[in-house]
Amino acid sequence: MYRAPLAYSQLAHWYLYHLGERPGLRSVASAMRLRGPLNASALRHCIAEIVRRHDALRTRIVVFDRSPMQEIDDICRCELSVDDLTSLPAEARDGEIQRRIDSFILEPVNVAIGPLVEARLIKLKADEHVLVIAMEHVISDAYSMSILLREIFYAFVQLSQDRKLSLSSPSLQFPDYAVRQRNTQEAWLEKHGSYWKEHFAGCRRVRFPADRNWPISSCPGWGIVPIEIRTDFRRALVEWSRARRTTLPMSIFTAYVGLVLRWCQVSESVIRYQSHGRTLPETKEAIGFFASRLYLRLTLREQETFLELLRCVTVEYCRGYQHDDFSYMETRVPEPEFARNTFFNWIPQGSHYIAGLSGEDVVSISPEPFVNPALKMLEWDNEPMIILYDADDAISGAVRFPLNRFSVETMEKFGRNFLVFVEALLTRPDAHVKNIDLV
Repeated sequence: MYRAPLAYSQLAHWYLYHLGERPGLRSVASAMRLRGPLNASALRHCIAEIVRRHDALRTRIVVFDRSPMQEIDDICRCELSVDDLTSLPAEARDGEIQRRIDSFILEPVNVAIGPLVEARLIKLKADEHVLVIAMEHVISDAYSMSILLREIFYAFVQLSQDRKLSLSSPSLQFPDYAVRQRNTQEAWLEKHGSYWKEHFAGCRRVRFPADRNWPISSCPGWGIVPIEIRTDFRRALVEWSRARRTTLPMSIFTAYVGLVLRWCQVSESVIRYQSHGRTLPETKEAIGFFASRLYLRLTLREQETFLELLRCVTVEYCRGYQHDDFSYMETRVPEPEFARNTFFNWIPQGSHYIAGLSGEDVVSISPEPFVNPALKMLEWDNEPMIILYDADDAISGAVRFPLNRFSVETMEKFGRNFLVFVEALLTRPDAHVKNIDLV
């Protein structure tokens, strides 16, 4: 067992619990359907092995000498529990699966006691199961879940084929990253702190226009409106971006910026670009709370085209990246008002983490759709946001929004307009952004 300081992303998350006096929640969750003869013992062994390899998965958050610290256990305390639903009639199983997932994810967890990662196997039939894995956000992020699932199933296939487990060790453990971040913070503030203080001077919160006469008290939690960019559309956007020497996420983010400024009827806003935060090569395959926020001050001029907006967004992003804002806002307590503005979350998954793992000699694996009940626990006082997952063949995601201010119909309209702006950027890059008709 050893201790390490909290990374700034963890510190901001911990403050929510400590100041709000509320329990933790394993809100980073995924569910997979497994079809075929399953060796549960082998799966349990694979999960334990992956937890052993990643320090973040054996971490608890304790207060030591009045400061929150990461405490990393030497042993794996993640167990694979089993729920047996084989006695239920088939028509009742889908609802019961969601109920079991809700109960699993919403189970309060003391971050000082843990464990902060858990796995549950829901048995539907002798040859059909649903595997649910959930992690507390203070030790993980969505990109980490992709790494975790990929490694578990890769190890499971090796055991299923009577091969020796062969997984490369992570180049960097998350607690070591946190130590490195803390050791460089003072020098960073001296070099970059004044830039951000001046850059954000006068910035304010920009609110989405709320639905009129919307029943606030009767609508707790957050809603979801799904969004998908199909394979052929994604391919065209990749080629378009390459021809203009930019990236796919930067192009799509530009369309989002244009829509937000139009939707909110403002010429300027701070919009948060949230990424997986793995900027160092040694962090690419590391599990931890690396997800980082880059706050960008963006404007839309009267006759600005999509190409001109793309250039402005790119300059602002590069300027922010140059000054490395990945931990600055997390050190502000309380956060500035504009930290509640909308944000764009881009999560690259690469080729699907289970690609190539299915075959006649192993269990077939597919994602199990579910609604994460943690959305019910989100704070109301934030603006709608968009989260996109790029799996190389298509882009899927959702608009997430507080139900106390917006109806599903309004956010469905916002989602349709987002796709309209993405298509306009692709097909009419010289069009004035303010002239694009909202549907």
